[in-house]
Amino acid sequence: MVQTIGIMGGTFDPIHIGHLRCALEVQNQLHLDHIRFVPTYQSPTRNQPLASAQHRLKMVELATQSISTFIVDSSEIDQATPSYTINTLERLRQYYGNQTSIGFIMGMDAFQQFHQWHRFDEFLNIVHLILLSRPNYTLPTKKSVQQLYQKHLNSKTTLAEQGPCGTITPIKTTQLAISASQIRTDIHQKKSPQFLLPDNVWHYINQHNLYIESL
Repeated sequence: MVQTIGIMGGTFDPIHIGHLRCALEVQNQLHLDHIRFVPTYQSPTRNQPLASAQHRLKMVELATQSISTFIVDSSEIDQATPSYTINTLERLRQYYGNQTSIGFIMGMDAFQQFHQWHRFDEFLNIVHLILLSRPNYTLPTKKSVQQLYQKHLNSKTTLAEQGPCGTITPIKTTQLAISASQIRTDIHQKKSPQFLLPDNVWHYINQHNLYIESL
């Protein structure tokens, strides 16, 4: 049987219920064997995360520890250098082999800017794209991304049916209005974010006084 893997990257500063719920719904809808969470050390195009790489990694480990099909991948943090997503996906393709069906999970908002991603036109040679669609979403206006979407759009119901790579699958998930930036702001303003993230993550944030300093 073909192995099926979902990849979810991000700064996870901090990881919250929205991340976890999306991952679970994608896994259920596409019948994935595992979801692999890959915390970013430093995005080449974004500001340094507020929490250290080791704190963010620990929070992801705590958030996923009770779910056996959620795997934490520390490779980007272990490298301790800004990393491009395409490099991580190439490494994972080598690790899993050519037969495994791998889907990279990204939001439709990120897909709007996909043409700005490093070697964006090579992604589908390595993985599938799983797009988290939102109500009333619009397709990217950049012609190169529009063409990519139209050429590779897929309607099959499981990732295994799609082969190892090469398709784009929009997925509707429960829309939870939770953001890491709002959680950080709430903590800084001494407001409790309880129930927006797992309890053990909230306890860890309190224990290490994360996000207390000015934003």
